Amino acid sequence: MNNIDIALLGFLFQNDMHGYDMFKVISDSDGFGAIYTIKIGRLYSILNKLEEGGYVESKLCASGARPPKKMYSITEIGKRIFDNWLRTPVKHGREIRINLLIKLYFAEKYQFLSADEIVNGQIDECKKWLDGIINSGHPQENENNFLLLVNEFRISQINAYINWLKTCKRIN
Repeated sequence: MNNIDIALLGFLFQNDMHGYDMFKVISDSDGFGAIYTIKIGRLYSILNKLEEGGYVESKLCASGARPPKKMYSITEIGKRIFDNWLRTPVKHGREIRINLLIKLYFAEKYQFLSADEIVNGQIDECKKWLDGIINSGHPQENENNFLLLVNEFRISQINAYINWLKTCKRIN
């Protein structure tokens, strides 16, 4: 199961939803849609996969003269998977742009977990990344200039993440 699959569980954590209603919330460009976009067909495909895996359940609900619509709800295992995902810092810098922002979205919108808890956990994780680079035998100038450039890039990128995370704490 990938991160977007797990993130969709968050929309069902507090309320059951129809697929189309979930699509409208996900597509809101002032909210989740500012981070991630999804086509409605892919959304239903993921919901079906989540249902097959036992993470969500659905039932048909009558809607007047219209055909019945599926109402999705999260299962207990789905809740545990989502909660664990939410509390676990992202493990790679490339995941910050989408996955960490999704976690912060749920922290603000649904208050599953405080944004400070998420941010503090991510800062600690970023510091581990820095320690790993520094403790791996940082090359000296003229020793391996390419590796030196790569490590300096990684260090500056991780420091930028940490500075941005500190900004997140001030905003929240």
